[in-house]
Amino acid sequence: MRTASLVTLLLVACGAPATSDGGSGGGSPTGGGGGALTGGGSATGGAAGGGAGGGQATGGAGGGGSASGGGGGGTQGTADTGTPCSSNGECASGQCLSSFRDAGAVCASPCGDQTDCAALPGFFCDAAKDGGGLCLPNSPAHCLPCDFDSDCGPLGEVCVLAPGDTQSTCRIDCSLAGADACPSDYTCSPVMLNGVQRSLCMPPAVGCAQSQGGFCDRYAVPQPCSNSNDAGTCLGNRTCVNGRYSRCDAVAPGCKPTCNTIDPTGCTEALCPTATQTVTDCGACGRTCPGADAPGVNVTCTSMQACTFSCQGEKYDVDNDATTGCEVTDGTTGNHSTATASNGGTYDCFDSSTISLGGLVPSDTRVHENPTIAGFDVASGSAPDFIALHASGGTFCVNDVNLTLTAGLGTPACLHLDVITDKGGWSCAPPAGGACTISQGSGSYSGGTIVSVKVSRTCSAAAGSLPYTLTGHL
Repeated sequence: MRTASLVTLLLVACGAPATSDGGSGGGSPTGGGGGALTGGGSATGGAAGGGAGGGQATGGAGGGGSASGGGGGGTQGTADTGTPCSSNGECASGQCLSSFRDAGAVCASPCGDQTDCAALPGFFCDAAKDGGGLCLPNSPAHCLPCDFDSDCGPLGEVCVLAPGDTQSTCRIDCSLAGADACPSDYTCSPVMLNGVQRSLCMPPAVGCAQSQGGFCDRYAVPQPCSNSNDAGTCLGNRTCVNGRYSRCDAVAPGCKPTCNTIDPTGCTEALCPTATQTVTDCGACGRTCPGADAPGVNVTCTSMQACTFSCQGEKYDVDNDATTGCEVTDGTTGNHSTATASNGGTYDCFDSSTISLGGLVPSDTRVHENPTIAGFDVASGSAPDFIALHASGGTFCVNDVNLTLTAGLGTPACLHLDVITDKGGWSCAPPAGGACTISQGSGSYSGGTIVSVKVSRTCSAAAGSLPYTLTGHL
């Protein structure tokens, strides 16, 4: 026989002790069979509790009769301990008790310790809450999930939430039987329960969820069980295997990776944190980030479950509506510096060689990335257009500059024209919806050089688009 553990554990009771638990089975340790288990009462006390069908609690309490005398007068039964029964009067002990739920009642006999049950294989001295005990079949309730003490048995069994367990389970009192009350891999250990030290059968250190259950040699109905963690709860069963209830077969819950993932059969699982970090489920299932399916955008959901929105490269959100995306592409892309200027054509010095070009300066208040825009001006929310005009000139040419920038109809006064040659630089700004002209006379550039034109936005960043035309001659 194993000795009790010296470690004291603190358990939390799950149901108020019910002194009537035993009575429902045919006789409680305090009064069933006509006498208190502590015994020692007079014959008259036993008789008071006697009569057909077993003693009344009032007889046991009043007379203090022993279990062996609880039957009273001439109606005492003859069935031995362990014999199936339906009433106290059938048993020689006067005690007919169901040890667990619908396991069926058997004749029980009083005991003070395990030696009183030694002649009964598979029985242990089950302690009552108010003292004494009865020889009863080994309990199937070890580690059984429970809500109340009465779920665990009729006498001193308790329903507790033990350290390391995620649900309340049954513990069997081993104060009278010692280790013989417990399965071989359990220990009879001292524990504190509601400020009172008890001796209870405790499972291995892994806890109830990972331990075998109680005895099933007399009662083998599968026992429901569950496996719980932060991800959720999965239901399962303990089944009878070689006289013991198996470990719970419930799988360990795992969080659901997406909002569309269905709970596995028997499980209720929480969402993984990353499940609500997508653009279609950001912060909550079904919460779609604005612009998630729109053109020209970069939309993400951060680990903080917040949506982000930016425009791809030279795509612009000119209507300031994320749901329509970055819907406008710059008229000419990649021409936002002198070195990357677009080719505006080659022109001689005759006035008949006219220039007529169109362009667009879009703007918004968005971040532009993937890729970034070289030459992008955050202050104006735009990138300037650079145009290279190839001036061929000639021996008899005047080489003058005459260029007009016309803003599109209804555009604000936000455009600016800069012209730079090898001889100098000039600028102008058209009024709202109007035009401005740079006119420089003979010798404004050298033949065979490039006249650099820059059209830019000067207003602060805002959603919009500035169309323009450039006309004139060199």
